[in-house]
Amino acid sequence: MLSRVLTAAVATALILAFVVYCSEPWNNGRAPMPYVWRDVALVHLLAAVPLALGLTLLFGRRLPAIPCAVLSVVIFGVSLAVSNDPDRAVDEPRTSWFALTIFRAAPALGITVSIGLACVASIGVGWLLDLFAGWSTRAVMGMGLAVLLIVPPTYVAGRCRHDIKQIAELLQQSRFGEARTACRAVLALDPAASVNGRPLHQVVPNLDRTVRDLESRIATPLPAGATAENRLARGRQLAILGRTEEALAVLEPLTGPGFQTLVDAEILRGTIYENGGEWEQAARFYQSALSIWEARPTTPARNAGMVRALTGVAYSERKMGRYAEAEAAYRRVLDLAPTADSHFLLAQFYEDAQQAEPARAHARQAMAMAPERYQKPGTELINKLATYHFGCLGVYAAENSQTETVETKSVKQP
Repeated sequence: MLSRVLTAAVATALILAFVVYCSEPWNNGRAPMPYVWRDVALVHLLAAVPLALGLTLLFGRRLPAIPCAVLSVVIFGVSLAVSNDPDRAVDEPRTSWFALTIFRAAPALGITVSIGLACVASIGVGWLLDLFAGWSTRAVMGMGLAVLLIVPPTYVAGRCRHDIKQIAELLQQSRFGEARTACRAVLALDPAASVNGRPLHQVVPNLDRTVRDLESRIATPLPAGATAENRLARGRQLAILGRTEEALAVLEPLTGPGFQTLVDAEILRGTIYENGGEWEQAARFYQSALSIWEARPTTPARNAGMVRALTGVAYSERKMGRYAEAEAAYRRVLDLAPTADSHFLLAQFYEDAQQAEPARAHARQAMAMAPERYQKPGTELINKLATYHFGCLGVYAAENSQTETVETKSVKQP
C-alpha cells in the first residue's frame, strides 16, 4: 500500500514538474528548445505517445512498482536536461535531417515514457494490457516508431516553409528585428533552410550587424526638444527593430508639424498597425495620410503619395472584410498608377474575394506588363483560381482558349 502511495506521489510530481518547466518558455507560442514553437512541441509529444505506450507496456510487465517509479524519474530528468543552444544551429548548417529528427524525438519520447511508467507504478499495468489486447508489444512499438519518425518531421518541414515566407515578407518590409528572431527560430528547426536563395545561417550575421547598428543609434534618448524629423527617424528605427509601442510613443507628438513629416508619420503609424493586424487603426491613419495628399496640388509626388496611402487603405479594408470599400480603393490605385504592380494587387484582391474571372484578367495583365516579375506568381495565382475557387470552370475555359489561340498563331507563322 505504501509503495502505491509513493509511486502515485512520484507520478503527480512528474506531471507538476513538466507543467512548471514548460509554463514560462511556452508563453507567446514559444516552447523550450529544441522545439522552439509550442505547436512543434505538442506534435512531437502526441506523436511519441504510441511508442511510449509500447515501451511502457514492455517495462511495466517486467518491473515492480518501485523500480518503475525510479526509472520514470531518471528518464524524465534526462529528457528535461536535453536542450539546445539556439545559436548552435547558426554554426552547424550541415546537421543531418536524421540527427535533428532524433534530437527532437528523444526528449518527447522520454517525457511521455516517464509519465507512462509513473502511471503504471501508481495504478498497475492492467489498463495497458486492456488497451492493447490482441496486439503484440513489437507491433505497438513498430507502429509507434513509424509515427514518431514520420509525422513530426513532416509537420516541421511545413512549419519552416510557412515561417520562411514570413521571413521574406519581414525582410521586404525592413522589419529586421522581427526577421532576425524568426530566422533563429527556423535555424533551430532546420539549419539548412534558406530564404530568397540565401542560406539563413549567412543571413543571420548580416541581420545581427544591422540590428546592433540600429540599437547603437537609439541608445541615446531623444532630447526634450527633438525636432519632428528626429522623432520620425527614431520612430522608423524603433519600428524596424520591432519595438512598435516605443515607436508609436515617439510619433505621438507629431500631429501638426510640416506637411511632409506629418504625412510620413501617418503612413508609418498606419504601417505599424497594419503589421500588428490592427486593421481599423491602420485604415484610419492611411486615410489621414490620403486626406493630406488630396489637399495638395496635382504633382507626380502627390500621385505617388496617394497610391501609397490608398494601397494601405485598400489592404486594411480587405482584411476587415469590407470588399466594396477595398475594391474602390484598389480601383483608384489603378487609375493613378496603371502599372503591373497595381494590376497584380487587384488580381490578389479579386482572388481573395472569390471573383475568379477579374482576378485572372488582372493577373494576365500584370504578367504581360512585367513578365520578369509576375510570370511565376501570376501563373501560380491562375492555377489556384482554376483549382479551388468559385468560377474555376470559367477560368479553366478562358485559359484553354488563350492557349489554343497561341498555338494556332504559332502554327500559322511561316
